[in-house]
Amino acid sequence: MVPGSSFFHFLGRFAIALVLVLVTAAVVVARADYWVREKAEDIPEVHIREEVLEPVDNGEPANFLVIGTDSRNFVANAEQERAFGSESEVGGERSDAIMVVHVDPDLKEGFVVSFPRDLWVTIPGHGEGRINSAIGYGGPELVIETLKANYDVPITHYLEVDFAGFEKIVDTMGGVDIYFPTPARDGITRNGKFASLSGLDIPEAGCRELNGQQALQYVRSRHYQWYDAEDETWRTDPRSDLSRIERQQYFIRSLAQAALDQGAGDVTTAMGLLDDIADALKRDQNLEFSDLRGLINAFRRVDPAKIKMYTVPVVSVDEGGASVLVPDQGASEPLFSSLRTFAIPDVALPAPAVPAKVHMAVENGTGANDRGDEVVYAFTAHGYDVVGPATEADGSDYDETQVLWRRGKDAEGVAVASALRTLNGAVATEPLPAGVDVLVIVGRDWDELPAAVKLPPAAEPGGAAESPGPPQTSATTIATTTTTTVPSPAATAVVPVDPDTGGSLVGCP
Repeated sequence: MVPGSSFFHFLGRFAIALVLVLVTAAVVVARADYWVREKAEDIPEVHIREEVLEPVDNGEPANFLVIGTDSRNFVANAEQERAFGSESEVGGERSDAIMVVHVDPDLKEGFVVSFPRDLWVTIPGHGEGRINSAIGYGGPELVIETLKANYDVPITHYLEVDFAGFEKIVDTMGGVDIYFPTPARDGITRNGKFASLSGLDIPEAGCRELNGQQALQYVRSRHYQWYDAEDETWRTDPRSDLSRIERQQYFIRSLAQAALDQGAGDVTTAMGLLDDIADALKRDQNLEFSDLRGLINAFRRVDPAKIKMYTVPVVSVDEGGASVLVPDQGASEPLFSSLRTFAIPDVALPAPAVPAKVHMAVENGTGANDRGDEVVYAFTAHGYDVVGPATEADGSDYDETQVLWRRGKDAEGVAVASALRTLNGAVATEPLPAGVDVLVIVGRDWDELPAAVKLPPAAEPGGAAESPGPPQTSATTIATTTTTTVPSPAATAVVPVDPDTGGSLVGCP
């Protein structure tokens, strides 16, 4: 059974970048133990009742709850207020990122599990609600209690990072190179007029060195628009938060690599990073230097492109007229079990293949006329290589859409299952037609599937059109290392991929 798409779109939000940068800084600085010990003592404490935290012996596996908050108390000027809102406008505090970082100091291994902010949970003492609201009701203590009450996940230590700390880390490193396949901006177009939101404004495609504020605009962008040079039109990314998650994952890996490239051998930069980290964090009162050293050792030798980062697999449900998320029980239990028993999860999956390399066929198992043709069109519009027209399945009573793939073609099967947001996928037990690596048997649940291929460009190839016109000149100074115009399909226009492999990109190609 193939985990749903959310499993592949890791919610590696910006808080985990701090952990990776901490690793790099600690490795570079001479007498790292001394400096990290000193900086650990400088991190402000958040008092959490002893009975809420799960005690473990020194050197034993531990779960760190890492939270990135969306408090606006960092807003210090008009530009930041326009981009993120003021404290008075937004108010309160919600957890923008919720991650449990598991470390095993003895094995020197670790992994990260992200909890989507829209998970619908029972918040002890406050009824039901989204998990990101727990911190506003009762601070980090209540988040820990919520994780325990709903998923039986124990938490040993607590770390918190904020927006301002993220900016400082990027600036101390001298910026991070990010690749833009097309000109890009963040905002909403109404009646032909564009209104900027986060402030992201990239007038040319290519590699850009983003400073702290620009990096924050990039990872926070929820209304990403890209410029289609062929049609001379601005288009809005129809995948919204799903693409945002992928861009954040790309940025986190690039930030970690930049820490290695820019900080390696540079004690001054590494020391500055340690200072920034101390200023950006808050910790529970029990977290000591030995705990941080275990965290550092767990990730010290890991290639940024290979950090084990998972997301709780979820399904969307309606709750009081609002769309919220709940864990997919079968797919999420291995992750929860690993966090409870401190075992490294055996949930490694291949990276999905790029659509153009997926040779697939479609069979209609619904009995409805033209349903197969509809699915063929949707996949073709998204760049998949659909072999021939749709055919009729061996029956017309398929309740659920199935994805079957040829043995050895896991990456291709995962790509299709991801696009359909379905868990009904497996290696085919019967031979597939010649030239076909993946077979989709369309079931009666097609209309209910939250499939990415049912979004534009399936309805209109190229994405949802916005106001036409050339890219706007940016008022923000952005250092340019290369400038290229990359003809890119809608699927990769908003999230860059490695041009050689079609997989995850780190930095610029």
